[in-house]
Amino acid sequence: MRDGETADIGPELYGRITQEEKPMSMFLKTMIFHIFIGSTLMGTAVTALLVMDQASKMSILVAALTAFAVAGPVSWLIARRLH
Repeated sequence: MRDGETADIGPELYGRITQEEKPMSMFLKTMIFHIFIGSTLMGTAVTALLVMDQASKMSILVAALTAFAVAGPVSWLIARRLH
């Protein structure tokens, strides 16, 4: 190839992706989103408790675990929408 030319990607390269790889990429997307969405929801929940002056150890733990649990389905929905 010369400078400025791009390679044409033909259908033979697209055929290398198998059906077994697609669910894994969906799973990886879900987990990556879960990291960010979970920490955002946890931080929001704990900050709300601190602002409302309701910050006991148990309430912070419950808020963080609830946010972690809610982040799973939310992450899956976003990953499915983008997949």
